[in-house]
Amino acid sequence: MKTIVFTSVLCLAASLAPAQNLLVNGDFNTPSTILSSSGGENYAATPTGWTTWTYSPNNDVWVNHQQDNTYSYDGSFYMGLGNFGGSGDACGFYQTVPGTAGTTYNLSVESGVQNWWWPEGEMRLFFLDASNDILGQQIENVTTSITGYDQGLPWTQYSVSATAPAGTAQVKVEFAVNYNTSSGGGGTVFFDDAVLTAVPEPSTCAVLALGGLALMGYRRLSRRS
Repeated sequence: MKTIVFTSVLCLAASLAPAQNLLVNGDFNTPSTILSSSGGENYAATPTGWTTWTYSPNNDVWVNHQQDNTYSYDGSFYMGLGNFGGSGDACGFYQTVPGTAGTTYNLSVESGVQNWWWPEGEMRLFFLDASNDILGQQIENVTTSITGYDQGLPWTQYSVSATAPAGTAQVKVEFAVNYNTSSGGGGTVFFDDAVLTAVPEPSTCAVLALGGLALMGYRRLSRRS
């Protein structure tokens, strides 16, 4: 009985404990040293733990680690991604962490859109094997609420959730802005406070409880013999 009670307490404690953010520097506040300033915006180096990329066959794109009083979510640094609307233009930044098959991962982020033109932004959750091949993915468009040019969007929290398939060794989190093929436009999308958490399989506590029952039964049999 003590074993079962102890197991139940462990499961309850696990469910009540705050989920750990698996991402490094998910708030993008490091480094905070300002390298340059322009038009009221301060710019710093690529945020620690993240890798940036750009693809611009026809126009200009940007992946800015920035801070300003006009668009900042909480007064601290955030990421501003965008393009001038050249066909095929895209940019983004990502981070890869160890992953476990059968585990459900939740990704959330705060995102907003500058009230200029009509960009397309996405949050992406990829499951990779040990060779970096994609086994599964979950993608959420954070700009679908825009219905016309120069509207923009206020800061809003978006989230996606998916279970890692068999063979998963890594989880890749990516945020990207693409040339909008529907509107033919570009613009800037902002991201801040990215959080990736892992939810253990529902069977985990059940297995622990069954183990406790088996152990209790074994002890009873031992006493009888």
